[in-house]
Amino acid sequence: MVKKGIYFIQKLSGRFSTRKNRRYQVKPLWAKNLPGQNDHLSRPRNRVALIKQWLAMKNSRPQQSYRSARKTKKRIVLTGTATIAVTLFLIFFILDGQARLRRAVESITMFQVSELLITGNGIVADQVLKDASGITLYQTSLLVLNKQKLKDRIESVPWIASAEIVRTWPSTVEIAVQENIPLALIHGSAKTGAEFYYMDKNGVSFLPVTPGGNIDFPVVTGLAELPEGSVRQKAFAEVLLFLKKVRGNDPHLPLQSLSEVHVTPEGEMVVYLVDYTFPIFFGNGNTGQKYARLVQVLKALYKKGKGSNLISEIEYIQMDYLQDKVLVAQTGSE
Repeated sequence: MVKKGIYFIQKLSGRFSTRKNRRYQVKPLWAKNLPGQNDHLSRPRNRVALIKQWLAMKNSRPQQSYRSARKTKKRIVLTGTATIAVTLFLIFFILDGQARLRRAVESITMFQVSELLITGNGIVADQVLKDASGITLYQTSLLVLNKQKLKDRIESVPWIASAEIVRTWPSTVEIAVQENIPLALIHGSAKTGAEFYYMDKNGVSFLPVTPGGNIDFPVVTGLAELPEGSVRQKAFAEVLLFLKKVRGNDPHLPLQSLSEVHVTPEGEMVVYLVDYTFPIFFGNGNTGQKYARLVQVLKALYKKGKGSNLISEIEYIQMDYLQDKVLVAQTGSE
């Protein structure tokens, strides 16, 4: 009986202590509710099951971290700032911003042109080229100087064949030019409104002759009266070849001794000298060979003429008399 009484007391006290402890007991991590589960959970049987429940709880949370959210926010801020900057830039240029920027650049004293150098000119005066350049000292900025436009302005001067522009920082511009060198004066047609033009070595007429201009050049006549076509083109080519040969300034036939090169209606060339009035008939074709023969003929005439004045008695010279033959006709000869 005693043993049964002790056993009953121990069992009763054990139930009491268990209920008391459960009142203050906190649910362990594995016992917390998971999404979609009831409050009643059974204790995991092993450690593997406990880890699986913990991972399920972790995966159920939002995946975006604090750092990722911060980067996204920063990207949005930068994109918005760039858009605002581009918009303001466009508005600035629309509202005359480009002109204001140009004026601001031109106002930098350090880069304003303080020296303009002209080289290579002999016919055209320095001031003419400076005026054509459009550069104003201490106003035009080297920063905004357009070299191509400046080159075009200089080459628009009739006597200028080409120009090269060199910028020397911070404030110097050098213009090196090559001038058109007249080879002859060519007679123009009535349609051109001018009597004569300066012609360069390429046969290009680049400037009308004005009163008081330099006319110390051979004169080409008769070409303007020829109709357009092969005859005129061939005759012009022969005239140009002859002038280039004479430009070599052989002592017996220098360029300054040549007065006129005339082209007949048939397209044949006739040459006149400054000091003598007799004609030299070149015909048409083989101008290079005929020039060489003429030099030899004049050399012989000048040599024999000492004391006898033989060349003054010449009536005409015919370069195409016969093949490889030159006819020198004297006054009074049959």
